[in-house]
Amino acid sequence: RSRRQQEEVHRAQREQEEEEWRRAQEVEAARREDAKRAAQQALVILEEEAQEQAQVAEEQAERARAQRAADEAKRVCEMEAAAEQLQKRVSPLPRSSRRVEVKYCN
Repeated sequence: RSRRQQEEVHRAQREQEEEEWRRAQEVEAARREDAKRAAQQALVILEEEAQEQAQVAEEQAERARAQRAADEAKRVCEMEAAAEQLQKRVSPLPRSSRRVEVKYCN
């Protein structure tokens, strides 16, 4: 081969390698963009799930507070009823002098 032909072959090979390198860079850039979009979508989903979990936790806390309040009200009513029974045992009144009271506890 002549020197000129060898230079042409080398130049063509270099151009082909450069083109392959550019295509590989474009493919890699597209892959990175896809990965970035997927990560952003995953982040949005995770944020939505975290908000849902926070709402569920708040609802559970509210139910627990309501249950504690109901339990406390029941305990107070039971204590009042027990105190009333004890009072009746300690100082029974004649039937005619007993007062009728409106009860708010069940």
